[in-house]
Amino acid sequence: MTNYHFIRAAVTGPIASGKTTVCQQLQNKGSIIISWDKVYAKLLQTDEILQRRLRQAFLIPNNQVILPFLKKTIFNQNGGYNVQALKLLNSITHPIIAKKAFIKEKSLVVNYDKRGQQTSNPDDLYPLVVHEVPLLYQSHLDKKFDRIYICLTSNSTLLQRVMKRDKLTKSQAQARIDASQFNFPIHDAKVIVVNN
Repeated sequence: MTNYHFIRAAVTGPIASGKTTVCQQLQNKGSIIISWDKVYAKLLQTDEILQRRLRQAFLIPNNQVILPFLKKTIFNQNGGYNVQALKLLNSITHPIIAKKAFIKEKSLVVNYDKRGQQTSNPDDLYPLVVHEVPLLYQSHLDKKFDRIYICLTSNSTLLQRVMKRDKLTKSQAQARIDASQFNFPIHDAKVIVVNN
């Protein structure tokens, strides 16, 4: 268990593996959902320190919007991606996103605190706080969670979804899938595998 009176879960998996769908299903059952993509999007608009660090690290001109520039820098038009650039991006953004997400988490669960102390069965009354974290294991944050849902599906399904959703060619879509893949520890005791 975490230090607060709730169960902290993460939903992770490759791009287009159905993470958001699983979060919606959990939300329908009463879970609190925190999307790290949404936290990141807001930080890109409001956090001047993050903006400055990204512009300096990737030499982004002041007249350029940060996110499209980063995508062009990391993923090339013909497929493939820049591993070092992606690692640099993650090293800058992930600690800031995590800090903001956990601050948000604390504010969302404060009303459950006393209620959680009165139960002997945490699954009955402790809220399930679910973080949608695309690169959980790559960020080495898995130990911060009590339960992990790993969304998996076939590469052909991922390709179809990414190509349709993001209007990309097959090679461009495959590059994004490759960048989000990981040797997921599906036999870990706290892991629940969701096949989408």
